[in-house]
Amino acid sequence: GGGNESWRMANVLLLGMGWMLAMSGLFVNISMTSSAVSRFAGQQLSTVPVGLHMISSAVSLCIAYFAIPRFGRRTVYIVAGLLGAVGSAVMIVGSRLETFGLLLAGSILQGPSFGVAQSFRFTAAAFFPAPQFSHGWRTRSISITVGCAVFAAGIGPEATRVVRDELGKDFTGGYTLLVGLYLAQALLTGLVDFQWLEHIQKGQQQQQQQ
Repeated sequence: GGGNESWRMANVLLLGMGWMLAMSGLFVNISMTSSAVSRFAGQQLSTVPVGLHMISSAVSLCIAYFAIPRFGRRTVYIVAGLLGAVGSAVMIVGSRLETFGLLLAGSILQGPSFGVAQSFRFTAAAFFPAPQFSHGWRTRSISITVGCAVFAAGIGPEATRVVRDELGKDFTGGYTLLVGLYLAQALLTGLVDFQWLEHIQKGQQQQQQQ
């Protein structure tokens, strides 16, 4: 199905859903972790975890630039999602023990899931290479991927409101939800047909060198 537009668009949608889940995780963290830190460590430290999350995201995106050529997109994307799940599990423990340090550690581990996800839209565009496809196809694929984040605005805060304090301890239910979101992100991005994409890109590079 390598030449089929619907097949290519299916991969774009997988990447779009991965981006949606990454954004949902960010919204959950912004709406919940600041409250948890305010309660456990004081309001003056409430924004520290989100700040570390953003720093970790930026650093991981730089690391991904070098890791993808060596290990491939699938491996890097899956590892990023799994790190987000591990970070969320650490935050479950942190919320139960009311430990500020564990919330910080979890936020750092979650960073790559969002940082790497920022490349999803460019990967989506690569499924419609020139000159076979017009610039409009690539623009459309980027718009679809980014547009999926619209649903995150509802999924993240609303789901957090419903499950945040479930499982017998404040915030534990919300962080358990995050584990599921990040595992789903790893699964969906792992289903993308990166093998075909990398084969096509290698062929384009060989043509340019000739």
